[in-house]
Amino acid sequence: MDNDKMTRCKIKAVIGAGIALILFGGCGYDQTSNDQVASTENVSNIDKSENDIKEDNVDITEASWEDGYTIVLNTYREEAEKISKDGLYWDSFDEIPAIPNVEDTIIEMEFYNQFGPFAFMLKDLDGNEIPELFICRATEEFDGGVIYQIFTWHDGKTIELLGNLGYRNGICTICQDNLLKVESSGTATDYGNTIYCLPKNSTELRVVEQFFAIQNKEDSAKSDFFWFSSDGEKTLITEEKYLEYVQNYDEQADLRYIEGTQDNIAHISDFTVPEDEVNSVELDTSTIIEDQSFDIRLNEWGEVRFVSCRPDKDKSPNADASFYLMDHEQVIYKMPSVYENDIRDWELFEGISFVAFKDINEDKKDEIIVGIQYITGVGPQGMIPRTEVRIFEDKGDSFEYSKELSEYVTNSVPEVVTIQDVYNIIMK
Repeated sequence: MDNDKMTRCKIKAVIGAGIALILFGGCGYDQTSNDQVASTENVSNIDKSENDIKEDNVDITEASWEDGYTIVLNTYREEAEKISKDGLYWDSFDEIPAIPNVEDTIIEMEFYNQFGPFAFMLKDLDGNEIPELFICRATEEFDGGVIYQIFTWHDGKTIELLGNLGYRNGICTICQDNLLKVESSGTATDYGNTIYCLPKNSTELRVVEQFFAIQNKEDSAKSDFFWFSSDGEKTLITEEKYLEYVQNYDEQADLRYIEGTQDNIAHISDFTVPEDEVNSVELDTSTIIEDQSFDIRLNEWGEVRFVSCRPDKDKSPNADASFYLMDHEQVIYKMPSVYENDIRDWELFEGISFVAFKDINEDKKDEIIVGIQYITGVGPQGMIPRTEVRIFEDKGDSFEYSKELSEYVTNSVPEVVTIQDVYNIIMK
């Protein structure tokens, strides 16, 4: 991706009667006549002008991101408590409170239209060790939610990155590689997605790509499908290609929705963990078995590298193989150990015979299936490898070793095992 060509802009997601339109202020993004995603005549513009902002915004220099985000969160918390108690109390747009430490910014209108628990997320989108703040309403179990507004912190100031979000404005999803997907819809034939990234230490999102369905001019019941590059170049695509683009971006599996209580807000720094502690698993790259390691798109984990590693025989002659998921050069997950400290009771590691990714239990998630060869090293048959099959089931934010099924398959396969033999046994 050519970063120099990526559009730099502050974004407001605006929904019109015809289609969701992303306004690119000062970006030279011209979509007039046949190239336009939507006419501005069809757009109900709910973007906030300076006249709409209450005058209680003040010039505040914040000592830290914790200070800045605490002000934002307490402003939202007070509103959430007020409408939970009294319902919607304001009659006009200009009664919506300003966020006092963020320039020209008020509480999002759509926040008032949903009544799940107030929540927030902290997610470092650009890897600069300062998390971005996501204003949300969550499910009762806090295992999902809707994002309404996103903030970053830079040079003593809290800054709005993205607003005008919510069910009716645009659904924002945090995807792999910390990309943001905003899905918006105006009608059954006008809808689309915009993908954003946050460059390191930037206060503005950049557009990575867009893909839209736009109502056909001759048949209002049909859509034409288009892909837009980061600099606005437009390409006609098929509906199948559009769906393929959509499927390229899945929500991250490790999102943490935090209840927006006064106590949680007061201890906001407790909900962040330094990057080196989050990814404390160390991996000796010299042990990686390259021909049994694969770049894959794995369920909700997104684009990852599955890595097979030979054991450290200096640790123990009975040391076992280990398996990891990596994001670029960083370990993000280690597969469960079958034996304590990855030390077997008997048999010596010989090699990996196969690795496969397949949904074998109809949960619409691929399991990881590994064949590991061992020898006893004892007697006439001691150097003949025996294959042990391990099956790891995806549980969302972790994997579980399927002990019973793995042992059953291992005891049922022939001496010379292929992955097809494993499938045949499982699918019986």
